[in-house]
Amino acid sequence: MNISYDIIRQTKNTFEWTYYGDLYYFASFNHLVNPKAVNKIGNQAFFEDFLYEYRVSRNVSEKKKAWAIFTNSANQIFTPILVDELAKKYAQTNKNEKVKQLTSLSSKLAMLLHPDQIIPMDSINKIALMHNENQYVGFAEKVEAFKKGNNSEIKELIDMVSPRAKKIESIFSNELENLDKIRANRVVDKLLLQIGRTKLKAKELNELTK
Repeated sequence: MNISYDIIRQTKNTFEWTYYGDLYYFASFNHLVNPKAVNKIGNQAFFEDFLYEYRVSRNVSEKKKAWAIFTNSANQIFTPILVDELAKKYAQTNKNEKVKQLTSLSSKLAMLLHPDQIIPMDSINKIALMHNENQYVGFAEKVEAFKKGNNSEIKELIDMVSPRAKKIESIFSNELENLDKIRANRVVDKLLLQIGRTKLKAKELNELTK
């Protein structure tokens, strides 16, 4: 995939604007997977704030039920298959009976618990990877292929954001582990989002000029 300098630049800017907020949420809910965590402000109300800010709140009609599923799954070993399994459980929190699986919601909540392992799936980064299915397993496979195929660009981007990122990470160094992996995952996620937005905009412009 040919990644333009403009996409790299916009991804860097987006990363630097949003990385503190990402780590703040991750640290706030880390106590669910790390009993030694000091920060324990991640409660149901803050959980609902996360749903809103990460644009999945509309998919959850029964917030209390979603919170229960989230906390009960916290100590499980997260794999792509588990993300898909939990997506079916989260669908039970949506009053729309036609919704059979909430994969975007499930993947973002999995990221909240394990940001060093999970890159979330949504409608925009699916466009970047040309992933048309509502299954996380296939999405995760395409993410790995993307990382291998664009290793040099991703490494360059990580190097670009690292000076600023390390200053932000120092605030959370007592709360979060594997910060280098978290940083790399957030870079890849934001890069995919920027590629997806660019493709979507190009498609919209093309339709307008038909």
